[in-house]
Amino acid sequence: MGDKCKFVWNRDGAEALLRSAGVQDDLMARGKRIKDRADSSTGAKFALKKRKGRKGGRPYVVVAANSRHAKAKNARRNTLLKSIDAGR
Repeated sequence: MGDKCKFVWNRDGAEALLRSAGVQDDLMARGKRIKDRADSSTGAKFALKKRKGRKGGRPYVVVAANSRHAKAKNARRNTLLKSIDAGR
């Protein structure tokens, strides 16, 4: 119990993993599930966008209300917030 263990991150390896095609595919699948749940619960159409990270950083996915109808539904019912669980 007195022994200590030291953990050192391999930053290059972690960045390569987060930028890999498998992780990007998983992000898109999760984003699509969130978008589908939001679309089906309100009848409004939400947008799904894949973006590159800043300065070539890790990519990310955005699900947004970009139409008036979607913005109004999201403002009234917190549609996107309630749909996050579908991305798990």
